[in-house]
Formats: sequence, structure tokens, C-alpha cells
Amino acid sequence: MTNTKRIRGPLGIHIEGIQVILNVRDMEASRAFYKGILGFEEVDWGTDDFTSVNRENVQRWAGQSGNLDLDRL
Repeated sequence: MTNTKRIRGPLGIHIEGIQVILNVRDMEASRAFYKGILGFEEVDWGTDDFTSVNRENVQRWAGQSGNLDLDRL
């Protein structure tokens, strides 16, 4: 039986999901790990400084260390 009641925290809000931005030192190695080993697919707009990889209902953002400008996001 599926429980359809939403669990709410102390503020009365329901969180569906959280997106994580990883600050990576080596984008090439990170791509190889997520795509080659874990089977993620990369978005077509990814660059050498910033990208996103996805698999099923999981999305990971990655920015190259030193090049990630969070003010732009």
C-alpha cells in the first residue's frame, strides 16, 4: 500500500528534491566517472567549466574548481 500523505517539516513545507552543485577539480575525470562508470548522460550544453549529468531521476551539476561563479547561476 502506498502512503500518499506528504511528510512536512517544522515549517509546514514539502521538499520534492534538492539539486546539488559539485565543485570539481578535474572536469574530465568527473565526466569519465559519472558517464563511464555510473552510466549518467551529459546535457548537450555542458562546457569544460560547467555541466550537468542525469540518470533516471537524479541530476548532478558540476563546476570546475576555480571556474565556478555561483553569482551567475
